[in-house]
Amino acid sequence: MATFVGRFENKVDAKGRMSVPSRFRAEIERQKDYRGIVVARSADAGALDACDYLRITEVSAALDDPELYNPKDRFEAENVISTSSLLPFDENGRVLVPQDLLAATAIAGSALFIGVGPTFQIWNPRARADFEATPFDPSKPAPPSLRLLPKARRPSA
Repeated sequence: MATFVGRFENKVDAKGRMSVPSRFRAEIERQKDYRGIVVARSADAGALDACDYLRITEVSAALDDPELYNPKDRFEAENVISTSSLLPFDENGRVLVPQDLLAATAIAGSALFIGVGPTFQIWNPRARADFEATPFDPSKPAPPSLRLLPKARRPSA
């Protein structure tokens, strides 16, 4: 399974193409399933959640096991999967992000990639700075995201 760590800021051109950090590409290309990324709009922040293809296939396969998801979690996982986009790498390691996702997240000019373990996020750098300046609210429930792999299927530590 891919592991994404670190922060990287890369340029975004007028068409919405951005280079995925080389460390992240190396993790993704190790999987050999799909030469690209899967992205979905983050439900809790002005960012995109992203992962490799293997991750999304594991979440999808887990949906077949009625023991792993309660009905609400299953609905949320299905919604995240159905609204995700497959973005293949071009010959330069860039992906073309759909304009609606760029507009929804205010990503233009540059994008900040944040590794969060099995997934990563793509942010407008200013929005990420504002997000980090906001105090964490532990009473707020976690929203649906590409991190939806149920506990029973997660690798043990």
